[in-house]
Amino acid sequence: MKMRNLWNVVVPGIALMATVASVSASESPSAASMNLTTAPAGMAFNSYNLGALFKTGDSLAVGPKAAYSTYSENGNSGTGFGFGGEALVSLSAKTFESGWVLLPSFEYSTASSGGKSVGGITVGADVGYWWFMKSGFNVGVGAGAQYVSLNFEDIGLGSIGGVIPSLMSKVGYSF
Repeated sequence: MKMRNLWNVVVPGIALMATVASVSASESPSAASMNLTTAPAGMAFNSYNLGALFKTGDSLAVGPKAAYSTYSENGNSGTGFGFGGEALVSLSAKTFESGWVLLPSFEYSTASSGGKSVGGITVGADVGYWWFMKSGFNVGVGAGAQYVSLNFEDIGLGSIGGVIPSLMSKVGYSF
């Protein structure tokens, strides 16, 4: 996908989510013990994911996440799966209440194409703001950095490695 097309999808989407959240933001009851999340901006890259955060304390929630992706480059295509975990550390409020958050995460990803498979890791953290509404709907946006080690050259796709910036945009439902 061209960068211009991506920019036209991601930026308005994040702006819309932040506007909706700020207009209807109100503290959610801290009785919520679970939050299901997805990152809609990833759909611009043919990447779909789902995470579940379980409240473990007044300022911490942890849980698993999974992702499915399809890739296409230079006439080669592949399918990818990712499995990992993440934590939501509430910096300015209780867990699942609106406020500043730290979101560390890790993921092991695999990709396959033409009968070959490869794998790699991603470890990172984002800092951002998460809005939780009484209805259970929630939106988080932020930025951070991640260490990526993904080499897909053996299956005819590219590779990426090193520390790179990351953007976070998540929507979820807590209950």
